[in-house]
Amino acid sequence: PRDGSPTATRRTPLDALPSPVRRLPVLLTLAAALVAGGGFGVGALAFGGADDGTRSPEVRAKPVATPSALPSPTVTRSAYPYGRQVGLRDGLGAGQCVDADWKGEDFEGRPGLKLVDCRDDDPQGQVIATVAAERGAPATDTEAVRGECARRTAELRATMPDPVLYVLTPESGQSEPPASACLLFLKHATLGGPLGDFRRFGDEVYITQLGPGDCINSEEDEDGSTTETLVSCDEPHDEQIAGWTWASGEGSSDSVDTGGLCEEKYGVDWARGKGHEMWGWSSTDEEWDAGFRHVMCSVAREDGKKLPAGGMKPAY
Repeated sequence: PRDGSPTATRRTPLDALPSPVRRLPVLLTLAAALVAGGGFGVGALAFGGADDGTRSPEVRAKPVATPSALPSPTVTRSAYPYGRQVGLRDGLGAGQCVDADWKGEDFEGRPGLKLVDCRDDDPQGQVIATVAAERGAPATDTEAVRGECARRTAELRATMPDPVLYVLTPESGQSEPPASACLLFLKHATLGGPLGDFRRFGDEVYITQLGPGDCINSEEDEDGSTTETLVSCDEPHDEQIAGWTWASGEGSSDSVDTGGLCEEKYGVDWARGKGHEMWGWSSTDEEWDAGFRHVMCSVAREDGKKLPAGGMKPAY
């Protein structure tokens, strides 16, 4: 049973999984591919007239080939298309999840990346979209690619707490490079699983996978933790996500009235006078102590019954 100031963690199904905090830096290398042309000569045999009326062959001088320096060939696809430091041998695709190893500051420089399972693991980042270079433009045109990645991820980022957009461009010198990858990470937290449209109804989810407008069913486990399942708002459901708030100060997650924080920020719009109440959900103690002090706020019925199908709208 819930009390008046609920706090739930998001590690119910995957408590045994490590929450890796491995990071490493990114330096986009721009190298120019040297392409030079080489010449070659062709010998020709021509026939000219003779005084006696007969034809005899006239041999002309054979042009001499002009030596030229051989260029460094442009490869079709490098063995490490994003660079050896990244460590991937294939191009990334939308929906794939990764762990990142940053050598310096998080999200700076070029990281080492490892593909992980989006659902069985606890990924640090996910490829939300890919951007192919426009015809005639270099694949490493980071400014243009970053702008397109920002546009394609804007709607999802608006639902996330402290998202980080990281753009991974291919290494230069490839005639057929992979598309640039638009990855999303969170500051001080792992994703917990797939994001946005890559989730499925019926998935067990962590709060870091959720955002305003999502609907969930919650089930309390024997150990007191709670399992949240993503469901369609078109069906009756336990809770609907209203948004995020921030817990200031330096206290532990147990010392914070997360429900009170959510009531203060969203109660007037979502709960007051409607037979509804606000709930607050925090992440793991480890991530809380690392700086992820975001609280997910949801609205539920005071009597514990399900919200009706169709989804709720704020009053204001």
